[in-house]
Amino acid sequence: MLDIISTTINPYTTFLDVYSKVKGKIPFFNRNPVIPEVNLKVDINGKTITETTKPYDREHILRNIEESRLARENSGFKDFSTTRLQPVVKPQPAPKNLDVEGPVVNNIQSKYPDLQTYEYNSYTNPGPLNDLRGQPNVNFYGGRYDVEVLKSPKILYRAGDQSNPLGQWFTESAPHSEIEVRINTAVKPIWTDRSGNYTGSSPLNTVYEIKIPAGTTIYRGPVASQGGIYQGGLEYEQIFIETPWKIEGVEVISSKPLN
Repeated sequence: MLDIISTTINPYTTFLDVYSKVKGKIPFFNRNPVIPEVNLKVDINGKTITETTKPYDREHILRNIEESRLARENSGFKDFSTTRLQPVVKPQPAPKNLDVEGPVVNNIQSKYPDLQTYEYNSYTNPGPLNDLRGQPNVNFYGGRYDVEVLKSPKILYRAGDQSNPLGQWFTESAPHSEIEVRINTAVKPIWTDRSGNYTGSSPLNTVYEIKIPAGTTIYRGPVASQGGIYQGGLEYEQIFIETPWKIEGVEVISSKPLN
């Protein structure tokens, strides 16, 4: 038979007693606080037993949470996470002669700063040449060109074949050689379509000086590259005139061989 001993346990130390001894002794921002040990004393049958309690971690956890919150606020992480991926679109100037009823592409940025210095371009406003047969605007660099109606007669130059003085493409200065014409104004000897089918040729053996009358509409812009050595470029300008052989007053002033 087991003897049952009646034992009365009276708590000698309460939580408030522990807190009153610990309060004020722990640094607020110490990540590894040293919490003083508290002796728990109880009376068992008149005998005093002392037992060392384990450190109480609640305050430590709460303070670590507070530290983490303050660290996040100070780092600006919230602002970074909500703003870093927002797209930044620079304001774009409206192209000239904008057709407000047509589609508008207003967030295209060209790597060339001169894109908006021309009245028309292939990206935002292809202009009247885009509606002509063959779309001659594609022969301007990036479709850049301006339109001008001549207020007075103008002398232009054209390199071509000795049997055909008139064409639709001109320059303001006379070329000095065939290779100059082919490289700077991107004139191929043979032309083909996208399928490789022959569409025409451009023999260059003669330079023509041609008078264009006042009132003629001309289209001026930089030369588009045709690939290979036929480079063209922004620094070389050419002039397009639609069917000049139909314009009254167009006159061939002179011609000379092109080396």
